Amino acid sequence: MELPASRVQVAFLQQRDWLEVVVSGVAGGLQDSIGYWKRIAAERQRTGARRVLVLDRMRGDTLTRQQFDVFVKEFAHIKPEGVRVAMVIRDPTLVPQVEYAALFGRDNGIGISFFASREAAEIWLRHGE
Repeated sequence: MELPASRVQVAFLQQRDWLEVVVSGVAGGLQDSIGYWKRIAAERQRTGARRVLVLDRMRGDTLTRQQFDVFVKEFAHIKPEGVRVAMVIRDPTLVPQVEYAALFGRDNGIGISFFASREAAEIWLRHGE
């Protein structure tokens, strides 16, 4: 799926235990991020998946703190209780920076965590904290 006027690709693969999402291309800022996460949320809802593994294969800049605040507010109304999302981020040094999203998710009924490796993310999805 190509996002309009974007260089971001989102691919979905239904695994036995979760919905797997690969996000690739060139990061174009806040609107691209909101766009692909809306696609992920819609596909998760369509499939009824309770666990989602997101693999970040993007290139380019990450969101600034101010952009991230806008991003979080955009999704404040979504409260899919009991859903677990594991995101493997492209730059492991960013894990502490994106923990803000994990706190927001937990406050809204979404178990979300960020990982430097796919293996760690899969273990968390299967077995919890």
